[in-house]
This record gives sequence, C-alpha cells and structure tokens, in this order.
Amino acid sequence: IGKTLCINPGSSYEQGELLGAVVDLDGGKKVKRFVLTSG
Repeated sequence: IGKTLCINPGSSYEQGELLGAVVDLDGGKKVKRFVLTSG
C-alpha cells in the first residue's frame, strides 16, 4: 500500500467515551496534521 498512516485512538467503552481522530489533508493525499478527540 506504500506509506500508510494508521491512527488508533483506542476505546473507552466502560466510561461511555467516544474516541476518534480528525485528520487534515493537504491538497494531495498527504496528511498535514491530526488531532485525537474524545467526547
């Protein structure tokens, strides 16, 4: 697949917390930055 970024925020089912990631792409297919989220 070539260079592939994998982001796994994990899980917190016991606390009822949804974990995820917001990924910002540049004009092509490259990742500029990412931030992990929870809520």
